[in-house]
Amino acid sequence: MYVVALLGSPSRPSRTARLVDAAIPLLREQGVETVVISVYDFAAEDILYGRFDSPAIKNLQQLVKQSA
Repeated sequence: MYVVALLGSPSRPSRTARLVDAAIPLLREQGVETVVISVYDFAAEDILYGRFDSPAIKNLQQLVKQSA
């Protein structure tokens, strides 16, 4: 199984990030592969202008397609 955690909060740290930080070790103990993606992993312009062809967005799309 493969899980992608998406953090979309502009706050640092966020409650969601703390939850993900607590869940990741538990998932990994169960043999689940995990990756965490934050809104901060993308150029602001890509998000603001919906540039779905940017390399970072394309990478996210691939990760989500591979997840269970």
